[in-house]
Parts: sequence; C-alpha cells; structure tokens
Amino acid sequence: MTIKKMQCLVLFLAFAASLAFSAEAPTVAFKAGDFYLSPQLVGVSAGSAGKFALGPNVEYFLSNVVAVGGDVSIYLVSPGGLSLFPDIEYHFNVNVRGLDVFAGAGPSLFVGFGSEGRTLFGGKAFGAARYFFTPSTGVFLKLGIASNKEGTAGLWAIGVSFKL
Repeated sequence: MTIKKMQCLVLFLAFAASLAFSAEAPTVAFKAGDFYLSPQLVGVSAGSAGKFALGPNVEYFLSNVVAVGGDVSIYLVSPGGLSLFPDIEYHFNVNVRGLDVFAGAGPSLFVGFGSEGRTLFGGKAFGAARYFFTPSTGVFLKLGIASNKEGTAGLWAIGVSFKL
C-alpha cells in the first residue's frame, strides 16, 4: 500500500471515528423499499499497477437484509474506462448500534477508452462495513476482489451513504 493510500485510509477512519463519538449512533434497521445513494472513491490494484475511479453506488432493499444495486465507476487515469458492477448484497445483523456489515457479489463489465478500447466481462465479490451517524447518513469501507480474463485484482471503496 502506498503512502498516499495509507493517508487516505487514515483520514477516512479518523473522520468516521470522530462522527462515531460525536453523538449516539442510531439503530440500523432496513426495510423493503429503502434506497441508498453513495458517492465513492474506488481503488483497483492488479500486481504493481493501480487505478482510481469515482462513481456512485446504489442499493435498493428487497427485504430487511437483502439488497440489489451496484456501482458505476469512471477511472481517473489515462487511458481510462468505465466499470459497471451490478450486485446482490446480504446485510448481517451484528447488534451494534450504527453498524451495518454486509457482503455481496455480482458480474462486472469494463469498457476501456482510447488505446485501451476493450471490453472485459468478469465477476466480483466484496465485504463491507458502514457506520451510520444519523438514521439516513453513514460512511463505509468496502474491500473485495474482481476478476476477468486478464486476471484478478483487489478493490476497495470508501464513501458516504445517503438514504433517499
């Protein structure tokens, strides 16, 4: 992990901790029909290469523990590209106020721009934790793995979730 990645992670965790201790955490209770929008910063690393992307994550709850949604990410480095990651998630009941722990998986599609104009199909799986500091706003960290015909890559995402 590079120094800049470590600094971003430490700043995110410090921000989350300051919010966690600034007020009493709300009880996390999802219900069918809840919809969350989460702007996020995504990092993907394959071997010694790494890329950063920005984009939204969406979640629509089918029940109190199952959600469908996904990510749309635009890579910030040349030659760039666009990733689409639809997924299904399971949210665990961890009995900790304000904490949402979940895991998910789904297919992936990468469309490259410029000289990297290729299309790759694959899959991804991830685990994540989100801390709500109000009933409708929280911060999250997601860690996972993605693979396609070119290989396997680690991925992480940090962001803020808003209930709409």
